[in-house]
Amino acid sequence: MTVAGVFSQVKEENFYANGNYRVDNLATETMLDSLMYQLCYYRFGEMYTRHGEDSGYDSVRNAVIGKKNIKLKM
Repeated sequence: MTVAGVFSQVKEENFYANGNYRVDNLATETMLDSLMYQLCYYRFGEMYTRHGEDSGYDSVRNAVIGKKNIKLKM
């Protein structure tokens, strides 16, 4: 029997899109709504990181992030 850890309601597979973590338009809603994603990409959608690419282009992952207009409540 596998135990999910302290927070058993958090399922890692809900963050996967076709077996991979994605940050682009193919990312799962769970990933896009996660605190981890929102803290990493807060205001990133306003930035231009490479000439000729859309705003929010993550040059490490070679993809435009899937959620650009992130609003933090606190």
